[in-house]
Amino acid sequence: VTKLAAEKETGMAMGGWFLSIAMAQYVAGIIAAIASGGGHGPEAGAQIGQYADTYMMLFWVGLAFGIAYLVTAPLINKLMHGVK
Repeated sequence: VTKLAAEKETGMAMGGWFLSIAMAQYVAGIIAAIASGGGHGPEAGAQIGQYADTYMMLFWVGLAFGIAYLVTAPLINKLMHGVK
């Protein structure tokens, strides 16, 4: 992040980076609440099914984002102007 940002904007870029991490943790909490069934005590079999459904959906979403990244990676590398 610090190599790609202008010198005067480095602090803002790092703040955005840390904010994105905080938002990811918040979303992880929401996903955990969905996977657990909202705290209502279902039977063990139903709860396992809920976990399986939630994390299978996360798998497909992650796979889609991964493929999208692989497709756009050459464009992203061009925009970085040689920064490694």
